[in-house]
Amino acid sequence: MQIEIDATKLIQSSKAHGKNRSGIPAYLIGQVIFEYHILREVLFQVLEEKTEINKADRDIILSALEEAVNVSSVEFVLDVKETQDHLLRTIAHDLKTPLSAAQSGAELIRQSPMSKTTLPLAERVIGQTKKMAEMVDEILDTSDTRSNQRESCPLSECDLEAIAREAIEVMKLTHGDWFVFVSDGPVIGLWDPESLRRMIVNLVNNAIKYRTPETRVTVTIRQSQDEALLEVHNLGNPISAADQAVILNPFRRTQAACTQKGWGLGLACVKSIVDAYSGSVCVESAAEKGTRFVVALPKRPKQSSMAA
Repeated sequence: MQIEIDATKLIQSSKAHGKNRSGIPAYLIGQVIFEYHILREVLFQVLEEKTEINKADRDIILSALEEAVNVSSVEFVLDVKETQDHLLRTIAHDLKTPLSAAQSGAELIRQSPMSKTTLPLAERVIGQTKKMAEMVDEILDTSDTRSNQRESCPLSECDLEAIAREAIEVMKLTHGDWFVFVSDGPVIGLWDPESLRRMIVNLVNNAIKYRTPETRVTVTIRQSQDEALLEVHNLGNPISAADQAVILNPFRRTQAACTQKGWGLGLACVKSIVDAYSGSVCVESAAEKGTRFVVALPKRPKQSSMAA
């Protein structure tokens, strides 16, 4: 007996199998793999009833089945992830409308004549809805970058220094003048301005949350011939080496972060944006020096990374 495997048809059928199974409620990847185990047993049983299978043919069959289960499993995971991301974006978008309405209503209440008792309540409503809106934005940012939607953003020449300076001026309205901005001048590159703004805001928000009270956050812009460098530094409790290894992952938070509001998406959003530009982000943290996040971005990202 001579076994021949059509690789193209094998991959196509395996992808179709994984995609089909991902649409079945409560179906897990382990069940996809188990189906191939059953297929293997039945296949060999039928073949061995008809003829003797030599080692070479057996190896070909096993190799094909291994390839099939790998392709099917990957397709299953990707399709489930796409469905989850779509659901997440839908929920987040739907939340923005009532949040905006609540914020507008609270602002009107605050501007109306009220007692000393009512005013603090209005202020509290405004503060809480603002935090919720920021969390929704984090979800949308992370979901968009993970699904590569940000890669379709048109790139244009923009100034990282100007974007950072403007973002910090806006944040002063909320947090007060607790910022030091250091830059030698314009840093021009081919980027999407909105993605840079979100990256900066998330890094600075993180620094504000975990700084020692009454200390300043320092934002530094530098550049080399090919790269732009953004550094955000704050004084505060150091991040352990173990936490540094996972802090940029979605939903991963340090022990100190457990006392803060949020879902651990801000830094994951930063990493997604930086990755999309084929850049790098790292963290340095020590008790005596504080915590510093350093982002390096190519001034001219490869078109394969961010579509122009």
